[in-house]
Amino acid sequence: MGMNKLSFIGCIYSENHYTAQVNSGSSFDCTIQPPIGQLYELSNVYLKADAPTGAGSGTHKITFIPNQVGYGHMIGISGFGAAIELKNIGWTSATSSATPTNSIDQISILNRFIATNQNTLVIRYNNDTDVNTTAVTDVQYFDFLFKVYNIGVDL
Repeated sequence: MGMNKLSFIGCIYSENHYTAQVNSGSSFDCTIQPPIGQLYELSNVYLKADAPTGAGSGTHKITFIPNQVGYGHMIGISGFGAAIELKNIGWTSATSSATPTNSIDQISILNRFIATNQNTLVIRYNNDTDVNTTAVTDVQYFDFLFKVYNIGVDL
């Protein structure tokens, strides 16, 4: 029985500036799903969700949801009046809570995120405030740099 082997083929930069209407109690997903036969390894990240305009209570959050056993989740939660921001050094703005709580563990988890066609990586934004964002003014920045590998089988 063969084993999978990886061969590095380059990098992909994905710059996604979403202007989205995310109503109260709703979410917005950004799904990373490489083509069949490729693996993406997260190398660099910048995420930002501005505070929902007009909110008077509640929170909003960004969650990394890996579709792989043994990979931790990353969650950044901010109050209704503050942005959420994540850089390579961990959560730089998560005013209510951050999971994991310390930057060393956050960096460790960020450095392990991978995605394949069958094991996707989802980044979810939740608006748990009291406001529907009827105006398209809430911008989420989801920028990634991935190392790209071909997945082969060594017979």
